[in-house]
Amino acid sequence: HQTVQQVQDFIDTAKPRAIIAHSLGAYTAVHILTDRPLMLLDPSLTIVDIISHNITQYGGMPFYDDGKCRIKLSREFLKSIKTLPPIDKVVGNVKKQAVQIFGAERGGYKIAKLYHRHMPHSHYVVLQGTTHEFKTKNARQQILAAIKKRLDTTSSREEDDRTKSW
Repeated sequence: HQTVQQVQDFIDTAKPRAIIAHSLGAYTAVHILTDRPLMLLDPSLTIVDIISHNITQYGGMPFYDDGKCRIKLSREFLKSIKTLPPIDKVVGNVKKQAVQIFGAERGGYKIAKLYHRHMPHSHYVVLQGTTHEFKTKNARQQILAAIKKRLDTTSSREEDDRTKSW
């Protein structure tokens, strides 16, 4: 909840032209109240869905351990993340602004499709042959082209708005 509020405060202050978020960041982004375009790259469900299968006990304390990294978790943290709402309850924050969702073919494309189902106004693309990290050159090119197009469109709209106000 603190992270969502911190991101909300940043968005309100910085007023970015678009919000581009990956994985758990994409889940956080749909909590934000904004009219800015969203680009969600292989979005996740909640943090509890990500870490729950990697929680182990060492010396009576819970740890996140995915085989690559081990992080001590407080019981308060574990309790707090279980209260986060599922995606179908959160997308009400996402108004009719432009939303583009990219799912990785060998990543969470099914979760990305679930986001799209709950935001039918969104544009949804599965990037073939790539993983959650979007390491393939083709995936990166498609994402960067979509970002450029979105920012060019946003710049044009903002320019039109400034011209109209004169």
